[in-house]
Amino acid sequence: MQATTRNERIEVLDILRGFALLGIILVNIPVLLQIKLPETTKDTIYAYALNFFVEGKLFSIFSFLFGVGFYIFLTRAKLKTEHPYLLFTRRLLILALFGSVHMYFQPGEALFFYAIFGFVLMICSKIPMVWNLAFATILLGGSLFLGAKILMPLPFMMFGYAAAYYEIFSTILQHRRQWWIFTSIMFLLSIVLWVIQYMHLPPLDYFMNDAAKTEENIADYIFQENISLWSTPIISSFYVGLVCLLAQTKMLIPLKAYGRMALTNYVAQTFLILGIGYALNLKGHLSYLGSLIICVNIIIFLIIFSNIWLKYFRFGPLEWLWRLGTYGKNKNIALNQKTMN
Repeated sequence: MQATTRNERIEVLDILRGFALLGIILVNIPVLLQIKLPETTKDTIYAYALNFFVEGKLFSIFSFLFGVGFYIFLTRAKLKTEHPYLLFTRRLLILALFGSVHMYFQPGEALFFYAIFGFVLMICSKIPMVWNLAFATILLGGSLFLGAKILMPLPFMMFGYAAAYYEIFSTILQHRRQWWIFTSIMFLLSIVLWVIQYMHLPPLDYFMNDAAKTEENIADYIFQENISLWSTPIISSFYVGLVCLLAQTKMLIPLKAYGRMALTNYVAQTFLILGIGYALNLKGHLSYLGSLIICVNIIIFLIIFSNIWLKYFRFGPLEWLWRLGTYGKNKNIALNQKTMN
């Protein structure tokens, strides 16, 4: 029973990572290809939908899962070595290196900041968890109030660290009723927040018609943008609960390999977007709906690629380099599965 629970927990986390990646690419492509402001009603509706359901929500889950991963790594490192924090430091430095390179191509990239925040988590790991949770809550509230998006990954990572500490993902089957209650409450709250945001949407011609940019419409636009930001913890929590429940039905299995190679796919998405953009001369000429078509094709390609790759290898390419840089040469991090048998 213990082994089964452990496998299910890992599967759920991989599926959650894959789910988070689905939204991250949708939000990143407008910046990477300098997408024009919506010029049609359909483009405007899609842009509003991104703001409602995706913007900030999936990156928060991605940050949360990095916190989970940091806890798992640090806990296992304490069992393997007398110097777990030295190993953790090497891991964070490698991540910072990946992030620095990626930042050159993707100005809004998160890996570098995850590495910086990882050092904060390393300090927090020596503090009682209840104090970590209190600090994370205050920091999240302050970040939301001030609109300091750059700080928001840290409290979400701290919440992920605490979630791993309390092993909430290893007991989903045993506490399915509580998960359903939690998810239902978050869903109802999300509905309320979506309705409030919808009530303050400016007209559909807001981006296309300067006459629509009245003081009232501008105020509405700013207010619904703030609601979108403030609703992030609630909606992200609903998504996490829903995905964890659906993962038990095996409906989301295709996302498992995609999420297991989250680091590789996160970076690959950037280079595929840029490659397609330059090859087809799309930079500055792509519509919002056009970006959706590109994203769907990239996602399908990476899901297929990830599932094929992991049939032959134990880790994704960047995951393997990350482990190699962390541990050095070790037979237990061989890329090819056959080396392990």
